[in-house]
This record gives sequence, C-alpha cells and structure tokens, in this order.
Amino acid sequence: MKSISLALIYLLVAISTASQPTKPHVNLGMTIDEFVIKFDVSRTDTPEERSINTAAHDAMNGKRAIIQINVDGRRTAYLFEMCTLHEIEMTAGNTFEHELQVLTEQLGVSSVSKTDVAIWDRADGTRFTLTSRQGIGVLLIVPTPPENK
Repeated sequence: MKSISLALIYLLVAISTASQPTKPHVNLGMTIDEFVIKFDVSRTDTPEERSINTAAHDAMNGKRAIIQINVDGRRTAYLFEMCTLHEIEMTAGNTFEHELQVLTEQLGVSSVSKTDVAIWDRADGTRFTLTSRQGIGVLLIVPTPPENK
C-alpha cells in the first residue's frame, strides 16, 4: 500500500514541476495534443486502448471528454474541456485515512478537514481534494475556484 501512496505523491509532485522524458507526467492546462504524445494513445490493440483513442479524438475536436487510464495500478480519469486538461481524478486503492496522512506529509495541513474530505489550495492555483469513496481515498485535482468577494 505504501508504494502506491508514494507513487501517487510522485505524480502530485510531477503535476507542479517540469515533465521528465522517462515518465508521462501531466499538469492542468496541458493540451490534448501534449497528452496524446506523452501517453502514446494512438495504439489500438485492446478495447481499453480503443476507448482511450476515441476519447482523445473527441477531446481533439473540442468536445468534453474523459480519458481513463490505469497508471501504476490506479484508475486515473483525465477530463478535457476545449482541448485542455481541466481536472484529474485518481483512485489509489488505499484507505482515505492512509492517503490523508501521506498527502498531509507532502502538502501540509489541509484548509478543510472533515471525516471524509480534505482540501488543499496551493499557491499555483491548484486545488487537491481528497474524498472517501466507500473508505477508499479518491483524489481530485482541479483549478482553485475563484473566491466570492
């Protein structure tokens, strides 16, 4: 379980840092074209890959599309709107409590903390929301919503 959490943290760090050529890192705001190259979605050998390819084509055409990929044993969904990555949702498979502890170690104390949700708003304009889905930690990464004034 700890290795999956560590892999999740590495992905989180990669989201806010420059991409490295050895692994397909993503960040909010990247284009569908960049995503397609990083994940090589042109392959269509399996039904899953055909589904990914179809969603990528929809995103390239400016449609709202969700590309679901299993990354290091985690189900990860990438939502594209207007050819741009708008949000990322990862299901790590670990308990909410375990993921909360790991994320707190990496991101600090959350600004909102309840029994089944924790939220971190980062200075780079990214919001990390950890929720519990049947006891399992699910991380949603989106742009930080503007504050109502």
